[in-house]
Amino acid sequence: MRSLWVLALGVGCGVAEPPAAEDSTVLDTGTPDPQAGLVDPGRVALRRLTRGELERTVRDLLGFEPGILDGFPVDDATDGFDVVGEGLAVSPLHVELYERTAAKIATWILDRPLQAPLDVRQELEDGTFSIAAAYGGVRGTHVALWSEGELTGQLTFPADGTYRVTLEAWADQAGDALPMVGIGVGFGTPEVVEIDATSSASPGRYAVEVELPRGRHAVTLGFLNDFLDGDADRNVYLDALRIEGPLDFEVVTNPARDRWITCEPDAPPSGMDARACVASIVEALATTAWRRPLEPGELDDLLAVVDEVLAAGDPASWGLEFALRAIFASPHFVFHVEPPPPVEGEALVPDHVLASRLSYLLWSSLPDAELRALADAGTLHRRDVLAAQVDRMLSDPRASALAEDFAGQWLMIRAVDDPTPDFFTYPLFNEGTRASMKGAMLRLFEDFVFEDEPLTRLLDGEWTYVDRALADIYKLPPFGFDDELERFDLGDEGRRGWLTQPGLLMATSYPTRTSPVKRGVWVMSELLCETPEAPPPGVEGFPEATETAATVRQRLEAHRSKPQCAVCHDDFDPLGLAFEHYDGIGKFREADAGEPVDASGELPDGTVVGGVEDLAAVLAEDERFARCAVRKAFTYAHRRAPVPADEPYLDEVLARSQAEGFSLQAVLTALVTSRTFRMHGATR
Repeated sequence: MRSLWVLALGVGCGVAEPPAAEDSTVLDTGTPDPQAGLVDPGRVALRRLTRGELERTVRDLLGFEPGILDGFPVDDATDGFDVVGEGLAVSPLHVELYERTAAKIATWILDRPLQAPLDVRQELEDGTFSIAAAYGGVRGTHVALWSEGELTGQLTFPADGTYRVTLEAWADQAGDALPMVGIGVGFGTPEVVEIDATSSASPGRYAVEVELPRGRHAVTLGFLNDFLDGDADRNVYLDALRIEGPLDFEVVTNPARDRWITCEPDAPPSGMDARACVASIVEALATTAWRRPLEPGELDDLLAVVDEVLAAGDPASWGLEFALRAIFASPHFVFHVEPPPPVEGEALVPDHVLASRLSYLLWSSLPDAELRALADAGTLHRRDVLAAQVDRMLSDPRASALAEDFAGQWLMIRAVDDPTPDFFTYPLFNEGTRASMKGAMLRLFEDFVFEDEPLTRLLDGEWTYVDRALADIYKLPPFGFDDELERFDLGDEGRRGWLTQPGLLMATSYPTRTSPVKRGVWVMSELLCETPEAPPPGVEGFPEATETAATVRQRLEAHRSKPQCAVCHDDFDPLGLAFEHYDGIGKFREADAGEPVDASGELPDGTVVGGVEDLAAVLAEDERFARCAVRKAFTYAHRRAPVPADEPYLDEVLARSQAEGFSLQAVLTALVTSRTFRMHGATR
């Protein structure tokens, strides 16, 4: 059979071959009318779903989280974010994984959960099991084993759980030991049972219990201790296996099947034939999965394989499975496919494209029923409608994707997974601490997603989240906290907002020491959007500690004493040194290398700060932070970095959002309702 990728590419929009990694992945956006106030960003890359988007999209289609990312390579970040299309290459491995994932999704949708526990009797002489003739053979209604051989076969276990497998057997007794049979199921070690029954009229029943995942599993029945001495001959006779389970059975449902399989293809309701039943399922799924109504002819293309199956006399459900695989292997599912801009006239994108842009911005997933309905009605482009949708969608739990994906990359949350602090330097750190650090950062940013907090409070906010694992780092009594993160008022603790998050401080340190350079560069690049110059060739690394330069600050001053080093360090060292009261896992300290910590510094504009609390206050008042936050949001929303022609729009978004309190919602609303977000070519 041809690759599903190839089959799916023929469905709709004239796509005839998989997007290549070079020019065919780029859409020419044309030249908008300058009088219309539109911005031409140049060539914009056709963008596939990221790992996170794919996972959430499948989750929202199925109604549960199946876990589909095994084997998918990590997405590369461009301009700080992995959603930027320019960095989302498509490799042969991706194509293979998309086909495999499409098959999995189809299977999950069609899966019919077990409605009652299994209780079946498998006759062993019916040919399901096999044995070499030298060891035994079929004797009427049973199988005889007269030598040390194995009866082997495969049985289906329809659900995860514990099963009881009961062997019905008897034996010819001989010698001093009872005949022994090993019952093996799956990959586990066979369990040995002793056959004490001696008559076919009353066979013994010998049960073992085994925990198994659903699926087909090998079953072996091995005669283990043959005996022959003259007329004394030990033989075993196997009659049947009884399979019961799962013993811990509970009725479960398949939300994906309940949602999408609205009729039974192999037994359609009265007045509907099998093809019409399949067509209704396929159209509903394709419309949702492809984030738009189907184009003329696309449904017939998807049903072509169903017609072949029906013509061959096979069940319609077989054809449905192939049609579903084609839907989810299609570029219209895997990519954010947008139509080209019109040659003349209005350059705004269709409403369904706008719905998809909005949902993947706020939820990293596909549009829900309300967004699709607004797109169907053609009203989504109205600014008041868009603003109302931003408000609605940011109150939905799915908006936590902004913390995981937007803040996860901008504010170093994902980077918490990377460092490996030295145990002897930081004995408080373990993997539980790492999980708490990351969880606290996510919870803190979610306050800005779901509450109307100004983004400047990221810098000078007086609260954080603490659990028992973080209490030691915060120098708080651990018995006052449990294993769940809880909001904690920092008060006069000396910490403020994001800058003193232990996860951030760890991610900007080395395994055995702090790094004012890493911390200062991060503040410059991510909070002020100013890129430090690269170090000149031949610059020496950070000096080792000496008697006269033992602290990190002293060693850094020795390094920057060279003129070629000071040129760069003058910009970011004062920023990074303000963090020096916090060690490599974010714990407050008074001394470094036995000497009092000096966290003071003079910023390039002459402002003097005495530590990170002062720095947070200065940054919160710095207009560069507000503009940088808007630039970061613009890049994430538009899936590309701003170009010079975008500057007026950035000014407009900044002014509008500041007038509304400069909350995350205000920034996103200003971006979404701007003309750039709604036009052809501006994103993706």
